[in-house]
Amino acid sequence: MSVQTSKQSAQTRGLGNKRVARIPVSIPFIRFLKQQSISLIISLSFLMLFIVIIPLYYLEPEINSFIEAFWSGLLSLLFFGRSNFEPSTMAGNIILVLLSIMGVVLYGLVISTIFDVIFQSKYTQALLQRWKKHSKK
Repeated sequence: MSVQTSKQSAQTRGLGNKRVARIPVSIPFIRFLKQQSISLIISLSFLMLFIVIIPLYYLEPEINSFIEAFWSGLLSLLFFGRSNFEPSTMAGNIILVLLSIMGVVLYGLVISTIFDVIFQSKYTQALLQRWKKHSKK
């Protein structure tokens, strides 16, 4: 995009000659997940957690019960790979890494949903309108 076209698009947005960097809202995968219900995403995450604790229980010698496998998987999901045991098999490491990645995605979804709700609230929009009026004066 040329500089002239960039200036024209900035002027049409009412920004004068100021340069505005376009920041992508989110990556496409997160954008797709945000279109879904947050409760659906969390439910699917817990369903996946229940599925992956089965091989975790059978493959890891340190885990003695399904409850212990669930607890370790949940800790890994919530605390980015930190759990109450150190996996001794490659499959256990892979499961904990997958749960950690899922946890990062969940945190991103929850935080961006909270900010969307806050930003789209009537109170925030009223504050933004007042701020715009005062900045024009």
